[in-house]
Amino acid sequence: MIRVLALAGGIATVSSQAIACNLSLMACSFDNGAKTVEVCLSFDQVTYAFGPAAGEPDLLLSEPVTTVDYLPWPGVGSAIWETVTFYNGDYSYAVTAGFERNPENPKSFGGISVRRGTEEVANLTCDPESVDFGWEVALFDAKRAAGMCWNDAPNRGWSSC
Repeated sequence: MIRVLALAGGIATVSSQAIACNLSLMACSFDNGAKTVEVCLSFDQVTYAFGPAAGEPDLLLSEPVTTVDYLPWPGVGSAIWETVTFYNGDYSYAVTAGFERNPENPKSFGGISVRRGTEEVANLTCDPESVDFGWEVALFDAKRAAGMCWNDAPNRGWSSC
């Protein structure tokens, strides 16, 4: 099977060999384990893989750490969460994962919001027990190491330091 790998600046096809995943940032399954999503950090690349639980991903997107759309946990609220968004043409795939901060009931949650332009075309909720989110600061640290700084206000987002 040939997969499509969307890269910043163009699209290339890759063979069915797996893309290396040095650190899984977030992962979960959908529809009682039928499909999965995983967001990985591998050196200077962040990768999104979505597809059947067994076999090749249906969609594989990869972007450099410097350009990936990453919204870190703001440090407040009853839950710790992060969102990483990938783009492929007119479509965006925002993967969110997190957990409640209540030590007596630390429920995990996650999902994918798929948009075409500004219109949401799909909203998938992770199977609750499948969410793998350890709240790593690795992506935040990788962006900082690449010369990016997070700005809270007034223009929330990443920019060159």
